[in-house]
Amino acid sequence: ASIGSDTFCGCTSLTTIKIPDSVSAIGYDAFNECDNLKSINFPKSAEEVSDRTFDGCQSLKEIDISNVSYIGRRAFCDCVSLEYVKLSDNLDEIQTDAFYGCESLRELIIKGDTFVGDWAFAMCDNLTIYTDSEAIKDEWESDVKAVKPLSSKNESFNRLLKLKIKEDTCCVASKTSYIDEDGLDANGV
Repeated sequence: ASIGSDTFCGCTSLTTIKIPDSVSAIGYDAFNECDNLKSINFPKSAEEVSDRTFDGCQSLKEIDISNVSYIGRRAFCDCVSLEYVKLSDNLDEIQTDAFYGCESLRELIIKGDTFVGDWAFAMCDNLTIYTDSEAIKDEWESDVKAVKPLSSKNESFNRLLKLKIKEDTCCVASKTSYIDEDGLDANGV
């Protein structure tokens, strides 16, 4: 099954949509200019986001496209409220202007040798890209807030995990009067 091109284009009353996994293709401009679309359940069977699929969806806040290997031109262009996108570890291409103007987008993790088209992240001033690809780092650093090695994202996560463990330890260990920066009390426990 598929959703044809322009099917919901300009449908301003659409706020939420759940697409069944039986849908394997979504045409270009399918949800273009759906200004009030806030959430979408993207089907796990669809392997690409076509050109301009969500272009101008100003209320869209998050989307999981972790099964997608291709993101088309202007796919999420001007999705100004988009804060979170979960990308695939096997993403092959992010085309020109794909995330142009996504000013609320804070971070993306791009793994491997993903092709990234011109201006894919232009006007994404708050975006930090974590990647293990030198090509992405060198090419897109000027368009976004920062491009950092993927290893630094893992280090940050590990620091937060340690902090969480320390907080839990503090709550459980009621007899501990002092915990140092390594999470140990004065006796090294």
